[in-house]
Amino acid sequence: MFDIGEKLKTLRINAGFTQPEIAEKINVTKPTYAAYEKGKDISVNTLNELAKIFNIPFESFFMDNVEKFKQIENKGTIKRIPIISRVSAGRGEYGTDDILEWLEMPVSLCDGADYATFVKGDSMEPKILDGDLILIKKDEYLDNGNIGIFRVGDDVFCKKYFNNPITKEVILKSLNSKYDPIYLDENFHDDFYILGRVICKIDYNF
Repeated sequence: MFDIGEKLKTLRINAGFTQPEIAEKINVTKPTYAAYEKGKDISVNTLNELAKIFNIPFESFFMDNVEKFKQIENKGTIKRIPIISRVSAGRGEYGTDDILEWLEMPVSLCDGADYATFVKGDSMEPKILDGDLILIKKDEYLDNGNIGIFRVGDDVFCKKYFNNPITKEVILKSLNSKYDPIYLDENFHDDFYILGRVICKIDYNF
């Protein structure tokens, strides 16, 4: 738990705003914003808007201490990462490269990340949950055991990668045992692409 509601309240009071003033700035009702401060679920887009209002990095909401994250220097330390369409952590979902939003994060927390995307499905539970936002480093080569993003034909998956150098077979494994592995022999290699390695996740489903 990151106590986002308590942080919002502290930031608002320190900035000298009332709840109705913040609600108006993000185009929600006063009761809706008040519920955010009490712990109601809040979207990434709304958190991004609030981060801009309070002049803090988005990632600051996930730090342990409100005063600590307010001390972060924005200048020269923030990286803008594109959020692209979601990928599947299940049996496959078509993915495109359309940019949905931009994520601003401290470089120290996202160094190496080239893009972010949402995960749909439960095949990577318990490590990666449905709805998690994951950060990806573009990479065409992965080590065995790395969690990556892969395109197989028109479908995109988030899976754990294994490669047998003798048989040249690629195995994409789920962490959730109810999903069978995906086996790709050398005949499928023309339809298989490594899109990148998962370097971390942001879980905002509280």
